[in-house]
Amino acid sequence: MLQTYIFVAIAIIAGALGNVLIKIGTQRLPHLDVNLAFIGTAIRDPYLVIGIILMVGSFPFYAEVFQRLPLHVAFPIIAGSTFILIDIASYFFLHETLTMVNVVGMMVVIIGLILMSYR
Repeated sequence: MLQTYIFVAIAIIAGALGNVLIKIGTQRLPHLDVNLAFIGTAIRDPYLVIGIILMVGSFPFYAEVFQRLPLHVAFPIIAGSTFILIDIASYFFLHETLTMVNVVGMMVVIIGLILMSYR
């Protein structure tokens, strides 16, 4: 069971960090017209490339967690925890606003995660 929780943590951290790096990478790109020129520019941005690698690399851990836990338990834990981690990382690394309402919302999500994961 400990291995399952380690896989959950890896999926959450890789997913959240991947999203933050993709955000940083896309902010460094010119206007986003999705075409071959954009793709050529995007694959040269290290933040974007590492973010995509983390997102793709987290998939085996998601799949393993989904195999080991019921979906109604695994998905809310991963999605909710990723949401909270992205909010916190966005505050510190992207200097996005985090209000008291956001913090209360995260607390509510945490309470919901605890209730959802209770068997």
